[in-house]
Amino acid sequence: MERHAGIRTLWVKVVIRAVFDWVSYRDSSKLMQIKLAESAYNWLFKESEVFNSFENVCFYLDMSPSNIRNWAKALSRDQVLKIELADRAPSPKQVYEVLNLKYLDDVEDDDEP
Repeated sequence: MERHAGIRTLWVKVVIRAVFDWVSYRDSSKLMQIKLAESAYNWLFKESEVFNSFENVCFYLDMSPSNIRNWAKALSRDQVLKIELADRAPSPKQVYEVLNLKYLDDVEDDDEP
């Protein structure tokens, strides 16, 4: 299995959570939700030089920041609710496929006989 697969999966989930937070709460009247939406918007859409900036995370994940931003802009609150209320959570492989990432599920682990 890829050495950093867990880290990649975690960052993919961070990106998805930021998109969902922005889409879900951008029109809210509740202060906490407004803050979540603003934080997500700033991370997703404003350029930054820090190591964990959206652009740097996308570079590490080999994802296009503009594709993710376009997906976020096109996604509706109802779509987010449907995804979040699904009976089962998507597998890491499904998440990678949605984001057009390479998923290495057939690579053998060197530690196994």
